[in-house]
Amino acid sequence: MLSEKTDPQQGAVAFHEQLAVSWNNKYEKPSFVSRHAAFAAVLGDVSLQAKRWLDAGCGTGIFSRWLAKRGANVVAFDAAPAMLQHARELSADERSIQFSVAALPDFQVDGKFDGVLCSSVLEYVDSPVKALERFNQVLNAGGILICSVPNSSSLVRRGLKAMYRISSLFGRGRPAWLKFSKNEFTAAEITSQLTAADFHVVQITYFGLPFARMLHGRKTFEPLILIKSTKR
Repeated sequence: MLSEKTDPQQGAVAFHEQLAVSWNNKYEKPSFVSRHAAFAAVLGDVSLQAKRWLDAGCGTGIFSRWLAKRGANVVAFDAAPAMLQHARELSADERSIQFSVAALPDFQVDGKFDGVLCSSVLEYVDSPVKALERFNQVLNAGGILICSVPNSSSLVRRGLKAMYRISSLFGRGRPAWLKFSKNEFTAAEITSQLTAADFHVVQITYFGLPFARMLHGRKTFEPLILIKSTKR
């Protein structure tokens, strides 16, 4: 059972609270469809039947439900209570998911997990390394961690940051989420942090670009990095 604990980083939490009602619908948009496809691809060769998975920062639970439909028992948490409310409503038919309000890196769980999934959460935390170390603590030996982080090498992300800086001059920084996105990485940087947390990186994928298919998978353009690693 997870402790009912809220995230001290209230700015990012409050921002996502406002998006809770419409969050699940975002996965119908091209940029979010690409996220779902990337996670599904990297999990394609992973046995989920009767395995125990943690969905860290689950939002409205779209990946929790994906894991559960493939046989996993899922413990899921998010720091935004409104997100969890919608997650529970959308997952009412899924008996193998347990949702709770909690935050990185100080969440508490019972037992160990075969896998941890963390989608676009590490960019908001004060210490990604502490979060990764906590994931290592709750994984079984050889357990899998799949996480995504912003790609600092991406020209698309750099363009979005430039747009945010310019629009902020007029009092309306857009895209608004960049106000709270404090961490970004190159592949080498996130690999170094994973290694420091005693993980072994086995796969790196660049993704997240909703247009220009000829640019898909290229680190110079894709705004996100998806990393599959195992506990040493």
